[in-house]
This record gives sequence, C-alpha cells and structure tokens, in this order.
Amino acid sequence: MILALLACRPDPAPEDLEQLCGYLFAHLDDERDREMEDGLSNLDAWLIEKGIGQDGLEVDRLAEDSVVDLAGDKTHTAGGAVGAAVDDRITHPVLAIAEVLIVADQYEVFDGTYEEYSRTFLGDVDCFMSQDCDRLDAENDFIARYGGVITVESEMHSQSRWVDLDGELALIQRGWLSGETIVSIDWATVEEQYILTAALPRGDETLRMQTIWIKAVLGEDAAPESAALNVMVNSMSAQSQTIQDYLDE
Repeated sequence: MILALLACRPDPAPEDLEQLCGYLFAHLDDERDREMEDGLSNLDAWLIEKGIGQDGLEVDRLAEDSVVDLAGDKTHTAGGAVGAAVDDRITHPVLAIAEVLIVADQYEVFDGTYEEYSRTFLGDVDCFMSQDCDRLDAENDFIARYGGVITVESEMHSQSRWVDLDGELALIQRGWLSGETIVSIDWATVEEQYILTAALPRGDETLRMQTIWIKAVLGEDAAPESAALNVMVNSMSAQSQTIQDYLDE
C-alpha cells in the first residue's frame, strides 16, 4: 500500500518560471488535475511577485521525455531547441481570449500574418467553449508570411485545457509541429517548434504568458541562440498586442 501511494505521488511543480514552463508543457495532457493546478498556481504567484518584463526571459530547454510521444507524423526531439517566455496583460477576460484563439478565424485575427489557415477540431468545440468539457485538440495547417518575402508552411497540433485556479478557470494551451515544415528559402529550415501559453484570470482582465522553444537551421548551422530568442520575444509580444487590438474593435 505504501509503495502504491508513493508511486502515485504527483511530480512537484517547480517554483521558478525557468523550470515551470517545461513542467507545464510536459504535464498538460495528464489525466489528473493536480500537476496542472499546482503548476499554474506557482506560475501565477511567480508572475505576481516578479513578472517577466519587456525583454522576455530565457527558459530551460524541454526534457526529451516530454516530446517523444507527441502526436503527428514527425519524430520529435528537444535537443537544440532554445526557449523564451513573455507576459502581457490583456484588458479582456480569459473566455474572450479563448474565443479569439480557438473559435475565431485566425486568418482574420492575425491579418497579414497568414496566406492560408485551416483548423480541424478533434473534439467538441462547443462543449469546450461552454466549459462543460475541459480539453480540446485540433490540427492546424497554415502558411505564414514573414517580411512580405519568406513563407513558412506548417502543420501544428494544438491542445487546450481549462484548469481551476483558485475558483476561476485559466486556459492553458500547447502546440507542436506535427508534420513537415516547408520554408520558401532553401537555406533555412525550422526543425522543431513547441509552444506553451497560459491565460490567467485577473478579474475582467487576463495575464497571458507565452513560451516558445524553437530549433532553426540557417544553411548548415543552427541559428544563433541570441537571434532566435530575440525573434521569439518580439513575435510573442506582437501577438498579444494583436489580440488586444482585435478585442478592442
């Protein structure tokens, strides 16, 4: 009996953001709620006390065992994928953020970012949005445009989950490349991309934390870590501003 209880003991949630991001990514699809509730509670406390700041924060690399079994046709590895996180306050509630990111047409929300965007839900989206179901998966196929010159064609699997946070529901999501990524220039490739976002309730507002881990290759070499981190921070900050502007309209 004692051994059985010890075997079922939840993995303790870290207290620092650098480790929390990987922990939340690894445990998002767990059957039980304990890890996600503890992890988001620690994340909420950390952001209240410290916050990330405008320059973003580098986070620990993902553990290999957190990515090997992810769905899709692609063989995943965490090796070489660097990560960064940002946080932003959006003056709309969590449910409104969920409507924008899950239900709304992403081509319209992020006007000018995508040439094409299609999404197939692998579950009942109405049940999830009414908060009667706590999980929802989707397959996302899109062509993104960068700088008006470069296009990147990607397939990404996404998971969304409602988590109780002190009596209110927070939204946590993760995504990963589930198929081949095609870049329109032959000297650049994106080998891995993992995404984690958490929308935490602040009354009628939302504190949104985003993390991206990415491994990109330029020519025969990995992209410089500092350059990759800067691009990620700028991209995530721009996304939150786009959501704010869309909801303000």
